Amino acid sequence: MGMIDKCCSWMKRRMGGQVTVGEIFFSMLLLSLLLAWPLVTLGTIFLYDRSSVPLAIDISRWVVTLVIWLYPVYIIPLLFMAKKMARKHGKASLFYIISGAPIILLALSILLAVSPLAQELPKGADFFTYKRIGDEIGGSYSMDGNHVYYMLQEVKGADAKTFQVMTNEGDYAVDKNHVYYLGEVLKGANPTTFKVGKNGKAYDGKDCFIYGKPYHVADYKTFRMGKGNWDLDCKYAYYLGDNAQEEGAKRLRISDWKSFKGLNELYAKDNKQVYFQDKVVQGADAATFFTYKDNKHVGQDKTCVYYDGQPRELKDYRLLTPSNINDNYYTYGQSVYNFELLKMPSCTDLKHLQSLDYTDWSKDLHHVYWKNRLVKGANPATFSPMPSLLLTIDSSDDTNKDSDYGRDATHIYYREVMLKDADYNSFICGWDAQEQMAFAFDKHRYYEGHPTPLIRKYRGSTHAHLQPHPRPLSEWRGE
Repeated sequence: MGMIDKCCSWMKRRMGGQVTVGEIFFSMLLLSLLLAWPLVTLGTIFLYDRSSVPLAIDISRWVVTLVIWLYPVYIIPLLFMAKKMARKHGKASLFYIISGAPIILLALSILLAVSPLAQELPKGADFFTYKRIGDEIGGSYSMDGNHVYYMLQEVKGADAKTFQVMTNEGDYAVDKNHVYYLGEVLKGANPTTFKVGKNGKAYDGKDCFIYGKPYHVADYKTFRMGKGNWDLDCKYAYYLGDNAQEEGAKRLRISDWKSFKGLNELYAKDNKQVYFQDKVVQGADAATFFTYKDNKHVGQDKTCVYYDGQPRELKDYRLLTPSNINDNYYTYGQSVYNFELLKMPSCTDLKHLQSLDYTDWSKDLHHVYWKNRLVKGANPATFSPMPSLLLTIDSSDDTNKDSDYGRDATHIYYREVMLKDADYNSFICGWDAQEQMAFAFDKHRYYEGHPTPLIRKYRGSTHAHLQPHPRPLSEWRGE
């Protein structure tokens, strides 16, 4: 009680009149917040991560900022004023209301920031009828009394009265006239029969859709879901690969649809042929072909082993032993095989063999390799993959390494071939994301690709006059 008595005496001297224990505790609570003030003040900086926000949120964050930043300046005078007003009007509650005003303001600001007033509205949307649909993904679809919006942009022609979202993910939607995928009309889809099934696949009685892209089913009456990444009808299999979101289903003509079955996510077969993704595995024996659970890329028949649908000289995958020296390689007797099951040259030193930067390049103490091919003349002591320049509309980045081009201290290499005439200091290779094109050039010529707007922008107008291939590309690569 000694501390409380001292506080009471101090409060009486400063504020005048009788001070209650409750007022002392409340005052001490407010003053103790000063201990956290530096850290909380620093945290308010993150309220301004977004420059463009609705007016209600902008008001809220400015109120919060001012209340917190000025807290040490006004809190003690506020306590004195609160006590004075409470004594003047004879109402003890005024002390708590006035001195607690900063907390009240913060609470009101938070309520304003999470209220409907703070939601971001599309341009021209009616505030009173506006609502979000599909809040599971942040309300990508929304509507008011007359319009439908996706990502705050109006969905042209959509009928708000009959519009409904078909999935919790908020991707497919329908109205009386159209089917929509991510706010765009899904051309050819029938809204009256459209349904969404499992694994993101949708149907309308005539066709199947994945990621808003039609299969173009040849015979819908016989269409059925297959095992793994394949669906099929009596004429085609439809393969869904890793790029299905961008490319949709790839159609593959099959020999016998009744016996067709997926073996894993990469391989399938019927009674006549074996398939890898959307291609026929030429020469594979369907009757004896099988896959391995521990490596989806590997298949095998009575003749040989296949990796990603390509035959290897190895007869039986089970003969390989994972190297206890290098995780990326296998051994079989005295032979070394890389992860693609390609046999390495006999000179390979497995003990010192290392893969380079997750590319197709590797080296040991004496040699450099591209996949399983010996790169003659390359110096392993100084060799490294070339930086791969990624050009986009907004930026350029060369932090990745190239799987086809490498260099040592004196020369540039394309795969296993030395580019003897390449200018070492000006050589650049990479990927043009806008044109979807690989390129390689130096100050004299292009070895791969051709001048594009992004390349000209990166290199400047001085290189715009270069011709794509002054000589055939095979000559520069030594082919």
